[in-house]
Parts: sequence; C-alpha cells; structure tokens
Amino acid sequence: MGSLIKISPWEALLISGLGLSVVFLALAMLALVIIIFSIFAKKTGLDETAAPAGATTGASAGGEEDLGVVAAIIAAVTEDGYRRKENLVVTSIREIR
Repeated sequence: MGSLIKISPWEALLISGLGLSVVFLALAMLALVIIIFSIFAKKTGLDETAAPAGATTGASAGGEEDLGVVAAIIAAVTEDGYRRKENLVVTSIREIR
C-alpha cells in the first residue's frame, strides 16, 4: 500500500485558509466584473430595465384611446421579434392620412 502523507494541524489550516481565500477572491472579482458591465450597459442604453426619461404609461399618455387599439398597435410593432413589449412606450396615437 501507499504511504500516507502526514501534515501538521497548522499546515492543514494554512491550506484550508489559502483555498478559501482563493474562492472569495474569485467571487469578489466576479462581482466587480458584473458591476462594471452593468455600468457599461446603463451608459450605452443596453439596460432593458431602465425606462426612458419622461416616459408615461400607454393608457394615460393618449387620453381617450381605446385600449384595444393600443394593444393592436403594440402587437403589430412587436411582431417582428426585434422589440420587446416591455421596452415599448406609446406616447400618442393619431391617424396619418
């Protein structure tokens, strides 16, 4: 059989502490990278959760519009799949002739 490697309790604590410090250092660096990416996303407009400045809800922006018309317009605009309905803000509805 193979021989066992005997280490002292201090060496075991040192190895365990070194392993834990490596893990927490990696977690701290990951958190820093996430923070930097979120700042970059907010500055470049890639953040999907941020609403545009001065945006109002679709129902209150137009006044007396029928909600069915608003829903049909939103469905038509988001049909292509490039826009998400959560990012769409209807400010007014008017007929173009």
